[in-house]
Amino acid sequence: MGSRAPGEVCDIYEKTTSICRIFHLTDTSGRELLLLKGNGCVVQVRCTGMSLLAMEPVRMRFLIDGGESLE
Repeated sequence: MGSRAPGEVCDIYEKTTSICRIFHLTDTSGRELLLLKGNGCVVQVRCTGMSLLAMEPVRMRFLIDGGESLE
């Protein structure tokens, strides 16, 4: 998560909220996770950077790590 200027649109957020139910979770270590439920599937996303609970608007970015092991 990164900072977002007031009025700036976050395309990932806009698209995700239009098609998924989003559940925000925080584990005992303080890591933030999102569960995205929609279209018959569930995806778990680990969030890093700014907290989703911060008062400032955030911009979402994504990185797929470990792709070299996918076939």
